[in-house]
Amino acid sequence: MAETSREQFRGRIRAHITDAGRHVTLVQGGEAPRFAYTIGLTEAGMPEVVLSGATSLSADEVFEALEVAAEHVRGAPLSNSPATRLSFSRKR
Repeated sequence: MAETSREQFRGRIRAHITDAGRHVTLVQGGEAPRFAYTIGLTEAGMPEVVLSGATSLSADEVFEALEVAAEHVRGAPLSNSPATRLSFSRKR
């Protein structure tokens, strides 16, 4: 990736963080998402969110799941719990 393209990509990430408080990166390995993660929550003192093993979900469903999780993290105090079960509407 050329340096200009990298800077443009970083600029888009910064804009998403400014506008929404986070950016979601989706890593695909073929047609199905392999994993996705947030960028920007750490800047607000919160943990980033990672979703892996989402091969049965569409890209839109992965984004929705991470958005729900990120909103939960932003609105809930951090606890010592290793995991929290989250529900989101699955559109099929």
